[in-house]
Order: sequence, then C-alpha cells, then structure tokens
Amino acid sequence: MWLSRKALDCFIQISTNKKNVKTKDCKSEGLYPVIDQGQQFICGYIDDESKVIKISSPLCVFGDHTRVIKWVTQDFVPGADGTKILEAEKFIFPKYGYYALRFIDIPDKGYSRHFKYLKELEIPISSLAEQKIIADKLDDLLARVESIKTRLENIPEILKKFRQSVLSAAVSGKLTEEWRNSDSFGENIFLGDLISSGPQNGLYKPSSFYGRGTKIIRIDSFYDGEIIDWEKIKKVELSKGELDKWALRKNDVLINRVNSREYLGKCALVKSMPSECVFESNIMRLSLIEEKVIPEYIILYLCSEKGVSELRKNAKLAVNQASINQDDVKNCIILLPNIDEQKEIIRRVNICFSYSDKVSENVFIALSKVNVIAQSIIAKAFRGELTAQWREENPELISGLNSAEALLERITAEKLASGTIKKRTKKTSH
Repeated sequence: MWLSRKALDCFIQISTNKKNVKTKDCKSEGLYPVIDQGQQFICGYIDDESKVIKISSPLCVFGDHTRVIKWVTQDFVPGADGTKILEAEKFIFPKYGYYALRFIDIPDKGYSRHFKYLKELEIPISSLAEQKIIADKLDDLLARVESIKTRLENIPEILKKFRQSVLSAAVSGKLTEEWRNSDSFGENIFLGDLISSGPQNGLYKPSSFYGRGTKIIRIDSFYDGEIIDWEKIKKVELSKGELDKWALRKNDVLINRVNSREYLGKCALVKSMPSECVFESNIMRLSLIEEKVIPEYIILYLCSEKGVSELRKNAKLAVNQASINQDDVKNCIILLPNIDEQKEIIRRVNICFSYSDKVSENVFIALSKVNVIAQSIIAKAFRGELTAQWREENPELISGLNSAEALLERITAEKLASGTIKKRTKKTSH
C-alpha cells in the first residue's frame, strides 16, 4: 500500500536569508560553488564563507521561476531570488525525494513563480526500503539514458567536422581525383576575376523602419552557405529606389563583412527568391560570371577552411569584432577547376551533405525520444512498476512496522509531540 502527500509536506525548506548571491557577483573560479535556478548546475564561484550552506545530507534545489530541479551533495552558496532549497523529511529517502520532484507535473507559467504548486501537487510515498530501491534503479536507468543522450549530443560536432573534411577534399581536388584521372586540378584565380557585379555593401535602415514591408537578409538569416527559414526573415519599409538598388537576385552570393571573428566571412547563396528581398549593411553581395564558375562551387569553396582563411587573411580586428572590405573579397584566391569538374564536385558534396543532414534529422528525433524515455522511466517508478517484483520478494519490508503508513504515523506522532501538526495522508494503491 502506497500513500500520497502534498509535495511541500515532504520537504523542509532551508532558509537562505542573507546568503543569496547574484550571478553578476560570481567569479569564474573560487572556493565555493554558487548554485542557482538556472540550467547550468553551477553559475559561478565566490570566496565568502559566510554565504555557504553546509550540508550533512543531500539537498534539492528548486527553481521557483524555472522549475529546474538540482541534486546537491556538497557545500554550496545559493543563487539569487528564486533559488529554493529543500531537505527531505524523515519519511522520504533523499534521492527518492529528488526524483519525486522531477516526477510531479508542475505547470509551466513562464517566469512566474512555481513554488506554490508544491503545496497542491502530491507525491506517492512507499516504504523507506522501497524508496531506496526505486532511487537506486532510477540512478542506474537514468545514467544509461544520460550516456545515450551525451553520445547523441556529440554527433552534431562530429557531423560538422565531417562536412568540413568533405569541403576540404572537394576544394583540393581529392574528392574528384579518381574521376579526373589527372594530377592537375584547376588554377589559382582571384575571386575578383570571377565577379560580374559587386561586391556591394548592403542597406542601413534605422530600427523604426523595421516590422513591415520588404524582407531583408540579416547576418542571422544564413549559415553554412544557405539562407535559413525564409518565412522568419524580418521586413523593412523601403523606397522604390532603395528596393531597386539593393534587391537580391537568384544566384547572388552573400558575404558577412562585419562580425565576431568566429563568424566573419560566413556566406550564403541565394538559390531562390520566394519574394522580393534586400540585404543589410554588414553584408556584401556579389554576382558571378557563370560561364567561368558555378555559384554553388564558390559557396562550397568559401565555406571551406581554406576559403574562410582566404576571406579573413586581411581582416581588420577591433574589440569584439572584425571586418573585411570589398578589396579583401576580390583578392581571395580561388583554386578553380573546369566547369565539368565543378559540377561533379557539387554533385558529390551534395550526396555527402544529404547523408549528413539525414543523420542530423535522426539525431534530433532520437534526442526528443530520449527526453521522453527519461520521464517515462520516472513515471513508471512512481507507479510502482519498477519494483513490482521486489515487492513480491520482500513483503516484510513493505508491511507492518515497515509500511509507509506505519512510518508516517511514527513521524506524525513525533511532530505532534513537538507541537507541529502534519496534514493527513491520502491512501493510494498499486
């Protein structure tokens, strides 16, 4: 027989009076970790011992605004407002209490406060012996799930390196070496000699002009050679003259001319024009002589490590940003094969990237399933499904004086004796 009890009645709230520390006051290194309600387990460090909460048994941190729940086993400093610290009552095995908080369905109210829901939502309570078994089983099963999740989360970085290796092979001639049946691969040529118009810097408009009108490509509108999510591209009000001057055309090449060094020079090819569109001031646009070069090949080249290096070789560095100008773009050296080999390179790269994209899609699906599996395992635990066989094999540990009911009666008696009255429990069964 299991019982249930209001979640907040299963914990003692630990006071953080005069101990809370704001994130802005944290350091990257220090004597004591600061744990708050954010997604990161530790948000920083401080050296002030007077702020430390010393613990003799593990505690739970509950994010009042975020609903984030953390399991803490070391002395720590509590973060700022919204960091609630909970210690399991005597009738709750501490790790069981942590998983119980993860189990209950706390409604998402945005950045409003959520701690109040612990007064309403109930936690299933089994005997202490079964609670420990459940916690141990969840530790084991969820560790396996987390291991799978970690491996899946590492795949995008592996795919990123794979794509770069494909591009490196493509622009060096290795990808088509067998197809070419020759040691000679292309010739070095300045990008400026392949340009029919441009480079042209984009349009600047004050923020008051944004919100409606014509779509405008910004630096966050493209990545890895492609424009992303056309429907979400922002709009800007333009005069006819502005639209005529900065309107994009199919096969235009876009190059980011001002950004942090990490993203400086990122490129995209305008493959289609679902609607009229212009481009903003920290982007350059150029058009190519398509009798000499296929635009898609130039994008592959400029997205490769070799191409990025060429674009950035004369970059001007400033605090937190870097820039390139039109001459820097024109002076990029391109290793250019003939048109037929360009076509073959594009075909082979697209096959490889298609494979990479498919793997990426499968990883995304798998990750979403992993998150569901973790919560499903916790739900099974609190329905008693993970310990059904254990209960059959150990009836003496869940009955009589060892039952959850007897345990709560003893704890309630202790509370009454000390002047504290606890609410009654509601029975549930499995």
